[in-house]
Amino acid sequence: MNLAGRCVLPGLIDTHVHSTVVDRESLPEFLAAGVTSAGDVGANLDKVLALRSDLTSGAQLGPRLYVCGPLLDGARPSFSPRSPLCEILDFVPTVEDVPDKVQSILDTGGDGVKLYFTLPPETAKAIIQYVEGRVPVTGHLGYTHSMDVIEASIDGLEHI
Repeated sequence: MNLAGRCVLPGLIDTHVHSTVVDRESLPEFLAAGVTSAGDVGANLDKVLALRSDLTSGAQLGPRLYVCGPLLDGARPSFSPRSPLCEILDFVPTVEDVPDKVQSILDTGGDGVKLYFTLPPETAKAIIQYVEGRVPVTGHLGYTHSMDVIEASIDGLEHI
């Protein structure tokens, strides 16, 4: 094939999407823009795993999807209980709740874990320690200072 005068580049990766918040009909637009992979960094776990399955099987057209599952919030929700975005939250009220919450994400095929705004520092650090590098841990922090989780070896920070 003669590609003279043409530009070829690999598929792009969008590292921050909330795929269950957008309409399924918009997912083919990712491909049209050259985005062949996307990292979903906050979604209802059941919905995003079903979406990933549909994308993998070809039942839904769109990018390859890597998922973190829910935003792991502290005891207080970051969104109003009336907000439709509450469905993408899960709560880790104490350090003692870390194994159950995180293991369920890992057991169901989560590709990462996302810490969220009201998660206190001790719980955030306990999650990073519990994950032990099995999957990446990222965070959109509020109650936890970035340096606390950087020192605990977090893999990424969102919305700095």
